[in-house]
Amino acid sequence: MRSVSPLLVAALACAIVPACNESEPTVASAESQSIGPGGGMVEAGALRITIPPGALSALTEFTITPTADGPPALGAAYRVSPQLSLAVPATLEYTFTVAEVQGRDPNRLVIGRDIGGSYAPLPRESIDFDARVVTCTDDSLAVHYGLIVSSDVNGDTDTDVGSETETTDGTTTDDPSTTTDDPTLTDTDPSTTTTESTTTGDETSGTSSTTDATTGPGECGDGSVNTGEVCFIEGLSFDAPAGPRAIVATDLDGDGNADTLVAGGTDNAVAVRSGNGTGILIADATYTVGTNPSSLRLADLDDDGVLDLIVSLQGDQTVGVLIGAGDGTFGDVTPYDAGGNGPLAVSVGDINEDTFPDVVVAKTSANVSLLPGDGTGALGEAVAIDVGGASADVFVGDFSGDDNLDVLGIVAQDLVLVSGNGAGLFGAPATTAMGAATTAFAVADINGDMNDDAAVTTEGLVTIALGSGVGTFGGGVPFAVGGGTVAITAADVNADGELDLITVDQTDETVTILVGNGLGAFDETFTFSTGGSPSALAVADFNGDGVGDIAVTNEADDDTTLLLSDP
Repeated sequence: MRSVSPLLVAALACAIVPACNESEPTVASAESQSIGPGGGMVEAGALRITIPPGALSALTEFTITPTADGPPALGAAYRVSPQLSLAVPATLEYTFTVAEVQGRDPNRLVIGRDIGGSYAPLPRESIDFDARVVTCTDDSLAVHYGLIVSSDVNGDTDTDVGSETETTDGTTTDDPSTTTDDPTLTDTDPSTTTTESTTTGDETSGTSSTTDATTGPGECGDGSVNTGEVCFIEGLSFDAPAGPRAIVATDLDGDGNADTLVAGGTDNAVAVRSGNGTGILIADATYTVGTNPSSLRLADLDDDGVLDLIVSLQGDQTVGVLIGAGDGTFGDVTPYDAGGNGPLAVSVGDINEDTFPDVVVAKTSANVSLLPGDGTGALGEAVAIDVGGASADVFVGDFSGDDNLDVLGIVAQDLVLVSGNGAGLFGAPATTAMGAATTAFAVADINGDMNDDAAVTTEGLVTIALGSGVGTFGGGVPFAVGGGTVAITAADVNADGELDLITVDQTDETVTILVGNGLGAFDETFTFSTGGSPSALAVADFNGDGVGDIAVTNEADDDTTLLLSDP
């Protein structure tokens, strides 16, 4: 992120609000609007979406909801439904506050759309500093939107306070001083560097445990995000609870910076580290949760608008719930019977459609368990869901297009789907053969057809099973990865708007990035070294440059390593 002078920040703040004492706005509740082919507008809180005439072929009800489960953003994040392609791009307007942009380069403000758990910048039409409105366009409505700072802003920019709205054609009415990013890509040979970094104090420990560094097709390290470049350097390593097995990353404390939660299977604890937006994670709190925590999930279980923590406790045969306070802290753990042995992973969704989130648990014993939520943070007695065997992982989503949530898991050599009826009951398991023992999977719309697909890792391969949207998966297309892959996620890490796959190989001690082309295939592969026995990963923008970074837990080193983007 480019720095901006304190004088400019102060001038911008006082120009926006003469008294320089703006209070935080009240975030609105969910807003819905039916919009047809003639176009229309829906807004909630700081976000307004205008659908132009001709964008839709039929009457559609749109809903915008302020949410805490989107990727980290400068201000409030918003969930939008439905997610669909538009024949004519929509206009999105985000009204920001002084507090949200304090210390940020105002020329780089832009609306971001969620691409697999991190934001990608939308094309910016204009920014009006007087009205505090950023205007962008999007031709395919995403699930989450938020205000971000990006190095890749289309068009000219104008830092003069009080200037007229600046547009993408570069015209301004007051001051001609502008800065422009050159979008031209320059092909270079991939470079490799090795550095070690240490810091003093209690925020970091040790040195970087990665050995590979910046590589990619663009000018890595020049501070400008070039579409398609894969640029990473080794970041610092941070102490984690002993034997870390799981990690999630999001903005827990509402400061606009990504934080981490890491579960340590040896220490039987979950540690929270706060990010400061520069690639540093500061030790915050550690929570004793129970024996051998194996996975983490954040969701609002008690309907207070704050994320709560759900952890599977493999050694206790329980699922633990820690209620969030909204400031990045959590209460004591409350355990619930997992309904079988060895709970490995959890997923969350309103399975029985009572408006309360429910928890589904994958276990080492047969089938998965449904623990119904009651809206207070408590979970009910476990109910078995037949998936044909023991599932190593589980995901809740609508794969059949009937607006009822289904359950997807990996069992032995198969991807297994059981379709829900919306009342908590499920059909018989439907299997898609993967050809070898499955180890991990991720769910995302990999080929851009608005249907969720599954990327399943087996022995040295990741196989893409394309979802049909009607409850079936096509035969998978395999791509080579490491033979010891234990974790996988989907995110855009090269700023091209398409999902990439990131895997962790515990045997080779590497992270592999498969660069997606948006059509369900992957054109390039990049590999980076990790620490000892990497076990899990998460993607978030830890250094504030608008591009996703990669956090990897290293089980043998008892730490978390950051691979930081270096555009």
